[in-house]
Amino acid sequence: WMTLYQDRTWKRRMLQKLALSEGARVLDIGCGTCVLEERYQLRASQVVGIDITGGMLRLAQQKGLRSVSLLGLADAEHLPFREESFDLVVSCYVPKYCDTRRFVGELARVLKPGGSVAVYDFTRPHGLLAPFLNLYIYGFMPVLGRLVAPLDASLAFTCGALPGLIRSTTWDEEIGDALEENDISGGGHEAMTGGVVTVFWASKG
Repeated sequence: WMTLYQDRTWKRRMLQKLALSEGARVLDIGCGTCVLEERYQLRASQVVGIDITGGMLRLAQQKGLRSVSLLGLADAEHLPFREESFDLVVSCYVPKYCDTRRFVGELARVLKPGGSVAVYDFTRPHGLLAPFLNLYIYGFMPVLGRLVAPLDASLAFTCGALPGLIRSTTWDEEIGDALEENDISGGGHEAMTGGVVTVFWASKG
């Protein structure tokens, strides 16, 4: 609800950029509680999910999702997998936390030749909706964080930290070059919901 229910649209659009096939081996970087795998059928793909938050992974395990073959605690900049292990790599809300070139270098390392990647994260709003989105991000969210602090410390932290991260992040300006440097190309990018989120997709040569 914090994304005004736009997260569903963003995830669906990201998946539309990929050629999902039965039996594909998929890495979900920053899988959280596996909302992506819970909401969308990945055509019997074998999903490996990683996250840096153990509590999220425990909640994901409790869902018992058949498409998820493995969940693990890991850092997006230091993936614990061999080279060319995955057909597809997806990631939601992770790039803003990472060094862009390290992040892309790692996902390129574990991606098979011919494999595809799609990621999205928050970016600075632009266009006609920008004033309203900026008011929501920089005005409403910090206030909400203070209101919910006595009830939910993690939500309060997110509401307090996210506006600053969105304001300062440059991942969307850097990722295009980083993908090209790692022989990942032939894709594109799309700003969604007034530019508050951008999705990038490409394939490894």
